[in-house]
Amino acid sequence: MSGIAKVVVVATLAAGCATHAPRPVTAECISGCVVVAHETAVRAKGKSRSPVQDMPAQMHETISASADSTQAFAIGIVQNADASAMHASFALQPGMSFKNVKSMVRTARSEAQVARASADSAIRQGDRIAQSVSGLPSAANRPWNQSAEYAHYWKLARHELVLARDEATRAVEAADVALVCATAVCARQNIAALKAKSRQSAGATRQAEPLLRIALAFASSRYATGL
Repeated sequence: MSGIAKVVVVATLAAGCATHAPRPVTAECISGCVVVAHETAVRAKGKSRSPVQDMPAQMHETISASADSTQAFAIGIVQNADASAMHASFALQPGMSFKNVKSMVRTARSEAQVARASADSAIRQGDRIAQSVSGLPSAANRPWNQSAEYAHYWKLARHELVLARDEATRAVEAADVALVCATAVCARQNIAALKAKSRQSAGATRQAEPLLRIALAFASSRYATGL
């Protein structure tokens, strides 16, 4: 891969660190992107590797599939939490009938519940990947350890996913209260909480996504023990 091509790969991955994230791109995130970009460049050279250096094919396929599903769960959190916040917003619009408000809240509750389940699934899947890559050896000529790097970035991503799950849980709880409120004031307060917690769940997941991408790139690397 040419020097220019490498720069493009690094820039593209570094830009991915900032996708949907309101906070500035951190040096840690960019360094992780650079490491992944370096591996991409080395693979493109087509260097020969011995079977000892390669992760077993079946293991690689299993981890890659798990990585794909983990990312899909993260996308599901954002989509459903955003939808929940949107329906809660509709329920807060003036002039809405009581029947329509309840319908919107029920819909928002269902979406928050799916977001919570997706977060729980993403966390479990990421933990299983951590167990799969735990203890994989590294080589002296590689500047990182696959299992250690995954564990590091997964820990950061997991923290945000746990927050997303907790906020989605609180959104469901707020919806439950709103549906049994005896007064309009009580209902509006809890619908507003439903909206806020759903947004926070989606926001936490967006913070997790760039870290999750880096972690999963390390986990699904076929070349576990050297370049």
